[in-house]
Amino acid sequence: MQYRQLGESGLMVSPICLGAMMFGGASDDRTAAQIVDSARKNGVNFVDTADGYSAGNSEKLLGRLLKKDRADWVVATKIGNRPGPSAFDTRLGKRHMLLGINESLARLQTDWIDIWYLHKEDYV
Repeated sequence: MQYRQLGESGLMVSPICLGAMMFGGASDDRTAAQIVDSARKNGVNFVDTADGYSAGNSEKLLGRLLKKDRADWVVATKIGNRPGPSAFDTRLGKRHMLLGINESLARLQTDWIDIWYLHKEDYV
């Protein structure tokens, strides 16, 4: 696998990013583990998830699956797709973002997230 530098970040990523939107939901744990193992064996080191995928279960499952070799992975996750009381409340205020990053870190069972970005715009 040839890796590429991601912008000016210094992160070296595989040209294929494993999308984990269905993990913890439509993909059961066994299937997700097989997918991650296949990606790992084929040199994929870049995975994308989000706080709102399968109500946070995607991050939880990835945390378990990547725990043994977390340092070998570039993990991207997003915030802003867990709506609040109204459809326009994306919860992207300072308080919610600080809470959100800590919740994602806990679900992913890691001390760091390589890439953290907004899932969608804040309407406020």
